[in-house]
Amino acid sequence: NLRIHCIAFDPKSLYLAVGFTNGVVKILDANSLEELQSFKPMTPDCITNVVFSHDSQFFATSDSEGCVGLYRYTHRAQDPRKPVEWVFVGRHRSHQASITGLEFGVVPYGDAPRLMSLGEDKRLVEYNLVDSDIESGLRVRCAHKVTQGAIPTGFLWTHGQLLENKCMPRPKDGKTPSAIDVMVIATNEYKLKVHTTDMSRQCIKTVLGPVSYTHLRAHETPEHLVCRLLLEKKKK
Repeated sequence: NLRIHCIAFDPKSLYLAVGFTNGVVKILDANSLEELQSFKPMTPDCITNVVFSHDSQFFATSDSEGCVGLYRYTHRAQDPRKPVEWVFVGRHRSHQASITGLEFGVVPYGDAPRLMSLGEDKRLVEYNLVDSDIESGLRVRCAHKVTQGAIPTGFLWTHGQLLENKCMPRPKDGKTPSAIDVMVIATNEYKLKVHTTDMSRQCIKTVLGPVSYTHLRAHETPEHLVCRLLLEKKKK
């Protein structure tokens, strides 16, 4: 009765994490597809997303009940005498609606991983990976409301080099603005909102994308003109 719903490779291409509709999470060998570990859920909620941290030391899951789970590659039972394997750290119900985004990033100008989730409840939640362990479970660091009326539909943690330099906040340590991580949030109003990843979660840019032929005519720019001509050509 196992049905796969989501899948992810770790950045080192050693493991394959698979999430199933009944809440089971399996770790497979990326080369042989041999099952290495299996985690049975406390509740049979569908795993909707699986993501790895950049250093392959963590992976996280989200499920259909608005919960986020965290797994860490460490010694079993936190005992250095025991072998290293994937260990379930904890699960936290962070959202009152569907989770639309789950992303790992890094601390500003560092290498330590960070984890955030975004839900249709308009909450952006960051987790405390440093203080999260098997005994205390997954801990929340902070939560912010990122939209007022619009509902978030997607979330991407990326680099500020996608933006013009004049839109980026200037760092204090002399690094170029293009080196700063940003969060791109999509909403059901067909907008892309760019936020900083610091505690302010400042929105530094909002872009409205074309959604229809009528919209292109009403908000025509040189870029939109190309799209309109292509649409007219297709109609002919």
